[in-house]
Amino acid sequence: MPELPEVQSVANGLQTVVGQTICQVNVLRQRPLGKLGVDEFCHALEGKRIVCVSRRAKYLLFKLSSQNVMAVHLRMTGKFVLSNPQDSLDAWTRLQLMLDNQRVLNFHDKRCLGTVELFDSMNHFEQQKRLGMEPLQVQEKELQQLLAKSTTPIKPWLLDQTKLTGVGNIYASEILFQAKISPLRQAKSLQKDQVHALFQSIHHILNHAIECNGTSIADFRGVDEKTGAFQNFLKVYGRKDQPCQVCQMPLICIRQQQRSSFYCSTCQS
Repeated sequence: MPELPEVQSVANGLQTVVGQTICQVNVLRQRPLGKLGVDEFCHALEGKRIVCVSRRAKYLLFKLSSQNVMAVHLRMTGKFVLSNPQDSLDAWTRLQLMLDNQRVLNFHDKRCLGTVELFDSMNHFEQQKRLGMEPLQVQEKELQQLLAKSTTPIKPWLLDQTKLTGVGNIYASEILFQAKISPLRQAKSLQKDQVHALFQSIHHILNHAIECNGTSIADFRGVDEKTGAFQNFLKVYGRKDQPCQVCQMPLICIRQQQRSSFYCSTCQS
């Protein structure tokens, strides 16, 4: 599942469509639209200019000149590919946006788990989703106040999208390893110096991953099949029983709320 760095990388790659007008919309499979009608969707997009492409949590947001916002969740295999009108379609193309620069923005999704939603405005999107704070925007004092209210173990806490948004399983494990905090620690039990270490680690890990265009372990691809490279820097995720790169002790994998947590029981306390 793409996390904050992957979605941000896709948003960065889609800046070339900003300023383009959507001339025509082709819906090749209705499922990504959910309950949204195809005619309603096409009417809302056609003739509208793409004002900006941004990210909020794990959502890609296309703000249109009409103030409407198209919110896309990539899920497991969703991706965007720019093509020419004469290019042949592949079997996994679900949606096409024909742009006025004679390019086509295609939404591909092999498993068809991605979602495309339409909102009247950014405010409407925020009200509907009720998302937590952005981890790269939250202040250290705010982070400390949020943590102090929760008895949840810190690893599941980082995955709770109502607390911080966009952090998923890969980056939560890496953040806690760098901060030297056990995934089993209660959120409110962290001391001030540990909160500081966590704050610093959140910024370092997520920014580094964005610079690497995210992590491509299985399905993730950025715009036009661009892969991420952060998998080359993973210290604990997916490395069960392998030696810790700091102390050489075997790394541990446990289950927390149906998710795998990778950590070093020696380095993280």
